[in-house]
Amino acid sequence: DLHCIMPPDADPARRLAQIAHELNNPLAAILAFTQDLLQADPSPEQREALQVIAEQARRARQLVQGLLAEARTDATAAPVVVHPRELADRVRRVFDRLCRERGQTLVFSAPETLPPIEGNGVALEQALGNLLQNASQATPPGGAVALTCRQRGRLVEFVVRDTGAGIPAEHLASIFTPFFTTKGAGEGTGLGLSVAQEIVHRHRGTLMAENVPDAEGGGAQFVIAIPFDRRTRERDPGRVLLVEDDADLRRALARYLARRGWTVEEASDGAAAIEALGRGGYDVVVSDARLPGTTGMTLHDQMTPGPRFVLISGDAGSPEIEAFRERTGVAVLQKPFELEALAAAVRGRDRAG
Repeated sequence: DLHCIMPPDADPARRLAQIAHELNNPLAAILAFTQDLLQADPSPEQREALQVIAEQARRARQLVQGLLAEARTDATAAPVVVHPRELADRVRRVFDRLCRERGQTLVFSAPETLPPIEGNGVALEQALGNLLQNASQATPPGGAVALTCRQRGRLVEFVVRDTGAGIPAEHLASIFTPFFTTKGAGEGTGLGLSVAQEIVHRHRGTLMAENVPDAEGGGAQFVIAIPFDRRTRERDPGRVLLVEDDADLRRALARYLARRGWTVEEASDGAAAIEALGRGGYDVVVSDARLPGTTGMTLHDQMTPGPRFVLISGDAGSPEIEAFRERTGVAVLQKPFELEALAAAVRGRDRAG
């Protein structure tokens, strides 16, 4: 009973944050197990069902993050290494089904060699999804929507193109204005493009819109350009100590990291973690912020100096965790997170100087 989490007279913002935190663990486990099963070569029918489950889990995640945003006005996510092709392919899988239902073809192109970028993968997925949603809505049955990823100089670009009627010249200057829309009632809020632009700006990028000449097929094209740092590197797998009291989530995360080549040992509380750390040999410690008898922050301080540390939390924007992140520079992941974000945080990233 969620009403029993805190007393009825507790501060409403605290109650909201606590409820969101309690929802995050089961939601994170659902998303993690679903993504794990998608990698196990399911049948076409099973794959489609799993993709729907993952899509709905992400939708629920957005609702939970909305609750947390209501509880604090400065909700932010720690930047992690994001692989453009993997990110675009996740979005592509969702919209491939949508386009087929609308009688459209979704064309996808992205080289494996694209350099990683740094940012919030979930937010970038939202921005790209908003553009693909608009492109599909603008494209008639029998038309095509294209998603292309490419490198241009020091930029990674995500290009979304449709074969619709294009953007009227008089609307080009207004399409990123909040609530501006040319769609009929109930077909759109006019927020998709403005939200996408805000997300891109937070990643030091640009979002441009233009019409495609009729000689090249017509329609509209949107280009997200994000700068990347050539110093970003991936590290070789090593040993991970995973400290999480939720058994289902711990098992899901351990399975995923093991499939990525890491040797994973598990601990369910702080005492077991301290005992394991005494044996030594770990490259990374991944710990929940809330543990029986202690906290992940305390565990970090007890082992300092020690292995690289990653903190996971259902309320990563709380004042306590924000202060810890500011003090230590430790990577903090907000539950429920994409498994790619966990892999990036565990790998770490090299920085010159």
